[in-house]
Amino acid sequence: MATSQPPTKDLTALATQILELSKSYDPAAKQTNLEREIVTKARELIAAVQTPRDYMTTVLRSIMESSAFRALLSLGAIQAIPPTDPITLADLESKTGAQASLLKRLFRPVVQGGIITLHPDGTYSHTPMSAVYARDEGDVASLYNYMFDEAMVQTGFAEYFQQRGAREPDGELATTHNPRTWHARQEGKTVFEILEQDPEHLRAFQKLMVMATRFRPYTGFYDFGKLVGEEGRTVIVDVGGADGTTVAKILEAHPDIKPEQCVVQDREQVIELAKKNEGLQKGVRLQAHDFFLPQPVKGAKAYHLRAICHDWSDTMVVKILKHLADAAAKDSKVLIADVVMPEGPLGGMAAFMDLGMLCIGGKERTKQNFEEVLGAAGWELDAIYPSGYESGFSIVEASLK
Repeated sequence: MATSQPPTKDLTALATQILELSKSYDPAAKQTNLEREIVTKARELIAAVQTPRDYMTTVLRSIMESSAFRALLSLGAIQAIPPTDPITLADLESKTGAQASLLKRLFRPVVQGGIITLHPDGTYSHTPMSAVYARDEGDVASLYNYMFDEAMVQTGFAEYFQQRGAREPDGELATTHNPRTWHARQEGKTVFEILEQDPEHLRAFQKLMVMATRFRPYTGFYDFGKLVGEEGRTVIVDVGGADGTTVAKILEAHPDIKPEQCVVQDREQVIELAKKNEGLQKGVRLQAHDFFLPQPVKGAKAYHLRAICHDWSDTMVVKILKHLADAAAKDSKVLIADVVMPEGPLGGMAAFMDLGMLCIGGKERTKQNFEEVLGAAGWELDAIYPSGYESGFSIVEASLK
């Protein structure tokens, strides 16, 4: 059967671009942007010569390879390989308790992917890629296991949308009835309640949230100082402000804002953590509050929501924003610190982040999406202030209509 051919591209030009980029590449240096650019160009080159059938095969191989690697990690086989010396299957069987013939089959796609080395004498050894997982630097193995398991939720999308209807999770049930809770066979519980059942996954999730702050800067791209006005008025209410770190960072960068002009709100148990935050300036008001209830601080200059809206469906975000609109003064602002998705082709991890939020009933939003939820709640988008990070993290500023 004839296979359709990919569109003709200038392969020489792509190869030349990769060659030029590689001249500046230093494996020992931290060159994240350059590495991504080289990988992107390499993918363009592969796509230029792949047929649709080749592409399908590549995707399926990737799934099988990552599944086998996940199994080997859980069995302790990757960790059992010595740091520098090769090891036999018999020794791996002895160390892990896993059947040698099973390990051999699981290693095949991983070896083919270049993650583990298979020697002519049948022994196995690490590559630089796998050695990191064996040492578990920065809990990388547990992070991989968590991210793989969460990604596997998406393999059930087809069945989920056939059973539950082909539409986004929305409304008050979106947090308890979504692909993630369906996959766990625990609809009716929140994702966080399910996470708490697995301490290892919960630790990995918490570590990922800490790592995410590197791509979600607190300050440096929005002028919080412009919010300062009349004496005695609340300048910033950080809604869902966790332990107060966001307000602390804002106060560090903008000493013209007084701690007494700031409020940190969150659930009661989270506010107890904020009380122990030694980095939070004295004078900041701490207030237990559920943001689905009417906002108790009236007429603040700004109501700030950092990485809150993407956790919730459109219906629930509108509910949050309506409470803020009811409490706002005519010149109040709402500031939404979140990823703003581009409308066109995506780079980086944006598309995958959004699918991750879809799994839990949330959503990464485009400018149009923000305009829609803001408009439905009585707000009007003023401007978007991008952080400059590839993640698309920005501050969306809005005023009352």
